[in-house]
Order: sequence, then C-alpha cells, then structure tokens
Amino acid sequence: ATYSLSDPTLQAYDVYGKIHTVKLQYVSYKERVGIRPGQISRLVEGHVTKYGLPLEHSAQCTVLLKFGSLNAAELFTFVATIEDILFRCVALRNNIPLYKQDEVQIHCYDEYNAYVDKFNTLSDQKARVRLFCLAFISGSPILEIGLNDRRRQGKEIVRRKDILPMYTERWIRFENVEFHNTVEQEAFEKEQVIRLSPPDGCFFEVMRFRVRPPKNREKPLTVKCVMKIAGSKVEIRIEAMAAAQTERAKSVLSSKRQVPCEDIQIRFPVPEAWIYLFREERRWGVGSVHAKVRCPGKVKNLKDRLMGTVHNIDNSLIEAAIGEAKYEHVFRALVWRIPRLPEKYHAAYKEHLLRCRFELSSFDLMPETFTPTCDVEFTMPLAMVSNTVIRSVSVEKHEDSDRVEKFVRYVAKCTYKVEIDYVQCSHLDMDATFDPIVANLTANQENIPEPHKAMFNPDEVKELHGGYRIDFSDAEIGAKRHNDADSSSDEEEDHRAMPVIQIDPKGYGY
Repeated sequence: ATYSLSDPTLQAYDVYGKIHTVKLQYVSYKERVGIRPGQISRLVEGHVTKYGLPLEHSAQCTVLLKFGSLNAAELFTFVATIEDILFRCVALRNNIPLYKQDEVQIHCYDEYNAYVDKFNTLSDQKARVRLFCLAFISGSPILEIGLNDRRRQGKEIVRRKDILPMYTERWIRFENVEFHNTVEQEAFEKEQVIRLSPPDGCFFEVMRFRVRPPKNREKPLTVKCVMKIAGSKVEIRIEAMAAAQTERAKSVLSSKRQVPCEDIQIRFPVPEAWIYLFREERRWGVGSVHAKVRCPGKVKNLKDRLMGTVHNIDNSLIEAAIGEAKYEHVFRALVWRIPRLPEKYHAAYKEHLLRCRFELSSFDLMPETFTPTCDVEFTMPLAMVSNTVIRSVSVEKHEDSDRVEKFVRYVAKCTYKVEIDYVQCSHLDMDATFDPIVANLTANQENIPEPHKAMFNPDEVKELHGGYRIDFSDAEIGAKRHNDADSSSDEEEDHRAMPVIQIDPKGYGY
C-alpha cells in the first residue's frame, strides 16, 4: 500500500466554470484474476496452461482528502511540494509476502520545460527524469536496475534473460542525482547500478536526475501564436505542426514506428474585457462558445456554389481544423485540445490551424497590455527528451526469477511557454507582415487604421458615480424605532435588505 496524489483534473465548480482539483489517496493492491495488455503475449506462449489463470494486481484507491484551487499555478506548486515530501519519506520492506504471480513495474517520466520566442527560437529549456517502481515480489529479493549511464558503457555484465527491449542505443550523462532511502548509493557510485530492496506493493519514486537536452534538436511540436489587430477587428491565429519523431521497435533495425504527441493542450490568454464575447446563455446557465471543426482556407462544394445551389457558410467565432476549442474560465484562456498529432495513418509536418475572429463594439475596451505568452502542454509515449533507457532489470535472491514479469513504461511530459506575436495591420486577410506578395510594403504599413477606442473612458465614469443603487428611507425599509424602556426588544438594530410593502385588503372582497 502507498500514499499518492492523483493527477490534477477539472471539476464542476459553479455556473461559470470549473475548478482544479487533486486527491490525496491511499492505494492498496489486490491480486485477482484478470488480463492487462502486457500479459497478452505471454498467454499466447502458454502462460495459462503453465501457471493457471492469468492474474493481475488491481489498485483499490481510498480518497483521504481533496484539494481545489481556481489558480492552476498554486495547485501545481502544492502538488510539487507534496511529491518532494513523499520522495524523502522513509519506506522499508517490513513483510515477506507470497504472490502467485510476481511482477515488477518501472515507470520513467521525462519532465521538460522550454521557452520559445515568436521567431520559433528555443531560448531556455530544462529537463528532469524521474524513475518510479512498483514491485510485487515474493520473499525478500534484491532488485537491480541498469540504465544507459555513460560511465557504464562497455562494462555491463547482465544475464541475457534480464535484458529489456531498447528503443535507442544512446548513452547519457546524469546530473544532480537524488535517491530514495531504499537505494544503495555506494553500489551506484562503484558499479552504476541501482540496487534496492523495494517495499511491497508501493508505488514510490526511486531516483530523479537532471539532463542537458541539446539546443539544436528539432522540437516535436511547433506552435505559432499570432494576434492581428486591424482597428476594431481582432483575429487570433494558432498554428500547430508535429515533427517526425521515429524510434526502433523492439531492437529491430528495419522496423520503425512514429512517436506522436498526445493530449495536446494550447491555452491562449483572453483579456478580461473580452470574456463575454466567448460566453453564451443556455437553458441551464451560461456556457462557452465551441469551435466549428472546419479547415480554414478550403472551399467545400465549390461546384454547387458556382451553380448557386448551396448557400455560403456563415463564419463562426472559432474555427479549428482538428480537435476541440472553447473558452475555459478556469484558465481565463481560449483552450485548444488535440488528442493526437500526427493523426493515426497520417504523415507528419502538416499544419493545423485554429482561427478566431471577432469585432469590438463601441462599448468594448482595448487593453493597454496583453499577456506575453501562451501555454502549451503535451505528452509523448517515450522518453524522447532525455533518451533514458531501462536496459536491464534483475531480481536476485528469488526462488524463480524467470517467473517475474517485467514491465517498463516511458512517458515524456512537455510544457512550452510560447511568445505571442501581436501585430497591428491594415486588414486581417492581407497584410505586408504575413503576405510577401504585396509589392509596396511602406504604403501598406501607412494604411493601418487607428487603434480601437471605446465610446467612454472607464476612469471618468468611475469618478461620476460609484455604481447603480436605490436609496430607501428608514420607513421604507421597515425599520422600527426601539423603545428604551422595552427590555424584550433586541439590542441590535434590525437591518432589512428589502422594503416592506403593506397591502390593504379592503375593497377586494375580503
């Protein structure tokens, strides 16, 4: 059993939006009959007839506490602090369990943060690798994990059955290494092997270290954000393109597969004065305007339109070529969610566009400053940032180490801060900044309309009155004067929020 934090999720909060929540939970595991994806290959090899029915270790979660915050940065800081505390907690192997099916799971997580300017140049980046372990092993064994440490190159002494499939042959350098209390640090310094006695049924962090990713490497996901302002007309334009990331499948030179970007989330900040443009009234409250899935630039049913049989499609507020896009009040941003890029059976280096156009009225304010960056988050099913590889997993002091199932999972969690390019232009559809075909660039820049100005000045309006209110007298609001000699009346005055209306029933048949 173990204590852990769940992944941060969004939960319904009020009629206006959602709230960020995370759960502190107690997780225990139970061995029962079942099949997980990693066991299907062993079933084909006769795993059922040799060991009986296939078994799995299912998790049973008990929620202890739930934390919520409307500020995402505060919640992520809280999660990081709790994870640091759990990493430094002392955990020992106190019992000697007995399992029908032994299993070892190793999880390798890459965490990557980068800053990309408006010219698509990577100016700042940092990466960290975290290694987790979950073991269900009978007795009191010793677990040895071999990584692709550069100091270990050419010095490996591992049994053939302990070698795991590798997607790369690179060797990397570890920096600022931190270990859990169960790891023998002397063995790592001498042999560069992670040797430990894992706690029973406990998902814990074994180690964490830093790596230095190269600066000239191609980014797996390229995002460009532009806001064009032409007078009172505004256009938000986001372009996303996934690069070709390939890796060898199961150490076969001729076999390769493409590594996609999954669970993509692009958040473009929206000024507070423009939020109402992205909201609409519904039957049960207020909702957000959803994007129409439409490929901008493509003309559908061109033949029918020329014949006049099809009406022109009305332009919607938000148009996206793929995925879903809408305004989410919890982020104060226009959020574009894409499940996967490139799509299955699709090629890489294909641009996908999101476009949002609207026009400001005379009552809308133009902000003096805009948020400089937008947030981009996505994951990859391999450790493509650090190229960390679990080369071998050995189980020593075990009665039958061949029966131990070994499972390795790689995940890369990437976060970008992309600088937004704010441009003032003469027209949203054609501008010298984006269209190099325009011959006279100077004349085009001179035709830029004046910036949008509201019909009123909010500072002057604030000085005129402090808001709309109705003043009532004491008699109108039903206040009564207390008698000083009356001991039964309350000492505090009875303030009433609404006026008292008296109805005379005379003349109404009563």
